[in-house]
Amino acid sequence: LLKARQNAFLEGVSVVTDNQVMVDSLINDADQTGAQASVGGTGIAAGLIGSKVSVATAIADVTNIARIQNLSTEKNANLHVNADGTSYANAYISTPDNVGLASMTVNVLVAKALGTFQATVGGKDMHVSQLEITATPTTTANAETGASNYSASWYNVAVNVAYAEAGSTVIVGLDGGEQGGKIYYHGDSMIIS
Repeated sequence: LLKARQNAFLEGVSVVTDNQVMVDSLINDADQTGAQASVGGTGIAAGLIGSKVSVATAIADVTNIARIQNLSTEKNANLHVNADGTSYANAYISTPDNVGLASMTVNVLVAKALGTFQATVGGKDMHVSQLEITATPTTTANAETGASNYSASWYNVAVNVAYAEAGSTVIVGLDGGEQGGKIYYHGDSMIIS
């Protein structure tokens, strides 16, 4: 189980600028960073009847929050808030097993990649010339059984079960802040995605 939480915020302050004010939160940026689990690699031997059950479970649960809350601006600020990142889980068979006379091998692989990505802006009295609020996560779950290499003199049974689940909750928006403030927008367009 890999559980990660990141929270980037600008809260309860007054900003005097007409330049960009940015809260940009990025989690697990590297390729295939996350939870990984594998089965295999030890091999089994049996006299008359042998059996083996292997389970690999990889769960990634990521929360990434970027927010501006209770901010006041005196000039037309350019606000940018972004929550981005990856939730990745991978379960796999690392090496197939070789067996003796008769065997039964069961491999169960479970990968779950879960995530909550949130980007929000809420102000007291904000004067804004440009506003961009985005959340662009990637959620990937991979469970693969691969090709097995089983050999036996009499009889063998191999069962591989793979289950992968990926799901994200994305929250992006504007609110009035905790004190029910106002946002005065002096631009042409705003991006909320």
